[in-house]
Amino acid sequence: MLFPRTTSWGRLAASWLLAMTAVACQPEPPELPDPNEQLPAVDCGDAAPLTITRLSPDSLLAWPPWLQVCTLCPATSITLQLGDDDNAAVDLVTAWGEERHCAVALPSTPPPIVASLPALATVANDSRAGDWDFDVPIAPGRQQGPEDLGSGTYTLRGDAVSLRVPGYPWEARDSAAHWKPRPLLLRLGPLDPAGERVVELAPGKGDDSTQDLCSPTWQLAAPAVEVEGQIATTLSAGDRFPTRFGDRVHRGALQGRLSPNGAQLTDVAVLAVIDITSAPDEAKKTMETTTRCTSWETQLGFNPCTPCEPPDAEVQGASHCVTILSEWRVANRVDSALESLSTDDLSADCLEPSGSAARTDNRETL
Repeated sequence: MLFPRTTSWGRLAASWLLAMTAVACQPEPPELPDPNEQLPAVDCGDAAPLTITRLSPDSLLAWPPWLQVCTLCPATSITLQLGDDDNAAVDLVTAWGEERHCAVALPSTPPPIVASLPALATVANDSRAGDWDFDVPIAPGRQQGPEDLGSGTYTLRGDAVSLRVPGYPWEARDSAAHWKPRPLLLRLGPLDPAGERVVELAPGKGDDSTQDLCSPTWQLAAPAVEVEGQIATTLSAGDRFPTRFGDRVHRGALQGRLSPNGAQLTDVAVLAVIDITSAPDEAKKTMETTTRCTSWETQLGFNPCTPCEPPDAEVQGASHCVTILSEWRVANRVDSALESLSTDDLSADCLEPSGSAARTDNRETL
């Protein structure tokens, strides 16, 4: 466990180390605990320790583009900064993780082409605050993608997605089919004069992740930009990103890296803060937010609901958002371009006997 360098703990540790130099060599600083091992029980009451348990993302990607900082006891605020005077600060979208033990962040713009960027985490609880410095490695060997991406459509397969936040093995749930992720199709439009690409999404179906032609497509409000093959965009308030907890985005970001020939997107990550007050169906619109959070806690063993405010802001009101961090190692390009569909474009075969569209809004997916 590491203690901060600017608190009473830090001053105490510094004094002790200074005394040690008079009689022996200065000891090595303690290492972070193994996040895969269970930590000893700690009293997180009035005098909770300010202790970091993770400074690297819990990721399966070769070069994860996101950040994660976790604490032993719940924090009141966590501020993350990426970059310094030599490398301009990178814009970050930040969010609380599970039960305010973690904060996650994803850049909304491509990072510069450097080996690594310095990062700073400022963490506070009710009684103290401290800073931690660390480095974030940046993917090497980036190359500018081709201007012509062909279909520009990539499959984010449901059987290839890894849901890192909230972290739970959906396969082990009693209702695994209910929690199983569904595929998505992502289309990067033609390059416009400003060097940007429209981002369009649609639900897929089946093992081959073909487009579900009984569901309308939708477009993100902000276009994607590319810097030497790294694609990034912002998820704006009101955008959609379908998850098991709802699909209305409060804020978020998307990152991915184009292969030199544009045939693949690699190390894809999506951070989406989902506002659960925008209920996915009429039945849940009548269910109080706290009731939904309690129901999910019963099913998952923990409460996935988090404050909607970023972790560097003062928490106000109820926790009525869920932070989703999804990642895909590879998203392959398909031959056929995504077909843009509105509700009016849906085939008559998609209609229920009542005449209403059978699937016009697939909101419970990932």
